Amino acid sequence: MFRKGGLIAEPLCRFPNFFVPPNYLLTLSLIELQKTKEKVIKEMIMDPSIPIALQTIHGKYNLLVFGNHRNIGDHLRWEEGYRKKFPDSFKSVSITYLSPEMTISFSQQFVSLCYLRNKLKHITGDDLRETIQSLGRAQSQILHIIP
Repeated sequence: MFRKGGLIAEPLCRFPNFFVPPNYLLTLSLIELQKTKEKVIKEMIMDPSIPIALQTIHGKYNLLVFGNHRNIGDHLRWEEGYRKKFPDSFKSVSITYLSPEMTISFSQQFVSLCYLRNKLKHITGDDLRETIQSLGRAQSQILHIIP
């Protein structure tokens, strides 16, 4: 009813724009923290430039940070701010920059439908029928991808 009336649009997947605003860089930083790890991680969790920060073990690195920045200069200023605020905490960093052109190559429908397909594999019987009915107009698309 709401879709027919134009009040809401069809569902879309904006991956990876979920993490990065349009025309921003996505940065993937592997960081080796030595001192004040807890303080640095707490600060990063509150930072609006960082949608995700994960403790990890990857070689010498112990933190994986996904960041979003307007440009490389903005990222470098951001990084320098952390180095000044937490001196001697950052031992080494490996950074990968992904431009907006590199982060929008996913088919929005394909990602969404594959996610739904995976979820539907775990639902059986009445639960499956109930779920399909609740999806309304998406029903035909979902049934199309179920083997």
